[in-house]
Amino acid sequence: MTRSRIIVLGAGGRAGSAIVDELRLRGRDVVAVVRDTRKHARLAQRGVELREGDAADSRSLEGATAVIDAVSPFSAPPPNFDDFDGAFYEKIVDAVAASADGREIRFVAVGLAATLPFDDGNSPIADDTLFPAQLRPFAQAHVHRLERLSAVARIDWVVVTPPARLSIDGPAGDYTVAELPVAPASFDFRLSYRQLARAVVDQVLEPTVTGRQVLVHDRSA
Repeated sequence: MTRSRIIVLGAGGRAGSAIVDELRLRGRDVVAVVRDTRKHARLAQRGVELREGDAADSRSLEGATAVIDAVSPFSAPPPNFDDFDGAFYEKIVDAVAASADGREIRFVAVGLAATLPFDDGNSPIADDTLFPAQLRPFAQAHVHRLERLSAVARIDWVVVTPPARLSIDGPAGDYTVAELPVAPASFDFRLSYRQLARAVVDQVLEPTVTGRQVLVHDRSA
């Protein structure tokens, strides 16, 4: 039996770090693809295998049975997006597809609340009161990823999307998965990073959703 090999992209960020902790808690081996292994000693101390590489390079993803995309191209919103690569997330999808080498691979991505479609026909991406207009290029990159995923074969995918109120000190109870479109009030539901990590890892280890985006939020919302 082939041993599962789970690669996490963005393992040093808040979402990625919580996902790594959840995988290790469940006794899973984790490979973290990072640009500079010297900057991620804490991951190695947690039993994570570090692989220096580029998330958009298929060679960095070789041997994966599942890839988790929790990466952000920046640690904080930049003053402008002049140098932002709008195809950033699409390139990761292409790298995952290329690394599959004829195999089907599970791909679970952390989504962005701004891309959630509302059941009234609107979306927060177009509402400046919900999502700042200056950050729209970032949200559009997430939309382009969804479009690319829908067009690429060999990837068994899901985009797990937290609500806007995602926080470190959020709720610790159960989460729920909501199909799209969602009510506008859902945008402001709550979720903790720990809950998000559980939802992502559940979709890797025991998939219940494939080929679409879903909202994940605290069950008490």
